Amino acid sequence: MKRNDKAMDVVRKFESAVARNLRIAFVGALVLHCAAAQAEESGQTNWPMGVQTVGDAILPPPGDTEFYSYTQNYDAYSDTNSQGKNSVPGFRLTVLASAQRVIHTWNQSLGNFNFSSGVILAENYLSLRADGSSGSTVGLNYIYLNPLFVTYNLPKLHFMFAPSVFIPVGSYSRNNFINPAFNYYTFTQEMAINYNPTPRLEITAEPTFSVNFTDPATGYHSGANFIGEGGINYAAIPSHPNLFLGMTGYFADQFTNDTQHGVVVGDGNKLEKLAIGPQLIYYFTPATAVVFKWQHEVLVHNGPKGDRFWFEFALPL
Repeated sequence: MKRNDKAMDVVRKFESAVARNLRIAFVGALVLHCAAAQAEESGQTNWPMGVQTVGDAILPPPGDTEFYSYTQNYDAYSDTNSQGKNSVPGFRLTVLASAQRVIHTWNQSLGNFNFSSGVILAENYLSLRADGSSGSTVGLNYIYLNPLFVTYNLPKLHFMFAPSVFIPVGSYSRNNFINPAFNYYTFTQEMAINYNPTPRLEITAEPTFSVNFTDPATGYHSGANFIGEGGINYAAIPSHPNLFLGMTGYFADQFTNDTQHGVVVGDGNKLEKLAIGPQLIYYFTPATAVVFKWQHEVLVHNGPKGDRFWFEFALPL
């Protein structure tokens, strides 16, 4: 029995080392983006978690075009395993990401229904330290196509529905320590709701479902995920009705396993994240605004854990 116990102990140590080395290898492929979000091969998602927290379902009126800019700084000091504990020694991830979005609403309407189309181009800078190795990269990340937004608009209530796709456009090599882009497409279904019971109060939420394609270079297939995000924003100062203070947050839950060449990775490597934080919005006009927000990740499984700082603005074209 003693000899068998020693053998089993050796096997367990070997399996632990293999799992740790695999995680470090996957972390080496980390990418993050804004207006993109968090196991997803490296603990991230193509959808930029935490981006949609203001006016999610409110798009330009018919015939108008709006420009949106999203800038995010993300700092993560641990890369968690399924138990929420750091699994990579010396881990530090820093990301500065930016994305530009244009949405046009077509003149054709159907009652309270409007129809819009949009596109996003995202790029980022990433710096990563993990287990004594380090590297950085900069480049394009993805194009996000929204061929059709369908919105339903009432005076105080707005709904939005939009099937969309992430197309990787950045450079990628499986031999790189870190890459500016994922190497797979993602189909995402956006939905959103806005409720404005008074001019001084906004409640907004956007749930999304994403299904990933397989990375052809590695055979890795990241599981499908649900991400919910939103905010409650209130103009608390009567003398400044254009200044809104609010709370924002997001929740990510991967509901299918990661696989590689058809085999489940570890225990499924399922990502889970919960974050919360404050935000500030100032409206210069109903269509022109700036947003500042901070989101602190309080719970993470199978992904990096840190803080996101955002600067966003929107203006009509």
